[in-house]
Amino acid sequence: TFDVDDLIRRVGVEERVYRLRCVEAWAMTVPWTGFQVSKLLELVRPLGSAKYLRIETAQKPESMTGLRQSWYPWPHIEGCTIEEAANELSFLAVGIFG
Repeated sequence: TFDVDDLIRRVGVEERVYRLRCVEAWAMTVPWTGFQVSKLLELVRPLGSAKYLRIETAQKPESMTGLRQSWYPWPHIEGCTIEEAANELSFLAVGIFG
């Protein structure tokens, strides 16, 4: 178990600029702050039998007021294969615009 500060201290952060394109036809170029997911995998060393990585957002309605909306199910959950997560382009964002 890691808290965010400990995790960032162990893996470091970098800034990457990616163009984000939404299925709703809008796009923007964004400077994301975060780290390669492969660095997290090196740190936690998943079992050889692991096939997937599950990523789940925080859910703190007392400080994340948008979570009070009933039209979207929280927490948001994503997943990818271990192979996808190990790719150098897989990036876990912890910040945006500095």
